[in-house]
Amino acid sequence: MKTFTTAFSAALIAGAAQADPTLGITKSMPQVTVQTESGPQVIDRVQDPSNEITGQWARTSRQCPEFCIQAMSPAPGVSTIGELELLEMLQDPGSVVVDSRTPDWFQGGTIPGAINFASGPRCRSIDFERTSELPSVVVLSAWPNAILMSEV
Repeated sequence: MKTFTTAFSAALIAGAAQADPTLGITKSMPQVTVQTESGPQVIDRVQDPSNEITGQWARTSRQCPEFCIQAMSPAPGVSTIGELELLEMLQDPGSVVVDSRTPDWFQGGTIPGAINFASGPRCRSIDFERTSELPSVVVLSAWPNAILMSEV
């Protein structure tokens, strides 16, 4: 049986590894290294405690529809996970991350190791039953942020 899980995640930043990061992901997890086809990618936090988000992601009000508030669970049978569960899943080399946002959004930044399969009719017609041989599949889209499908 497959379960669809929403991965509620803030922007994950892949940056250069720090020798001894003081601003870790958790108390015992300073950073996460994800093995990708192009080599290891580090997910960590910006090490400047005065850093602030600027640009389009700093806006607090956007036009709705398109940028509307959404439910944590977008459909029956969808469970919510957090950033730590997603980071743990990324450590599984058998996992597949599919980013269904448009190529320009994908190029602007995605979760390390993701492949781009832009949304549209092709993405909506994915046969999820054919992914049964994979330990887990994450499908990222602009809204909702991510859907994780895994064996239970």
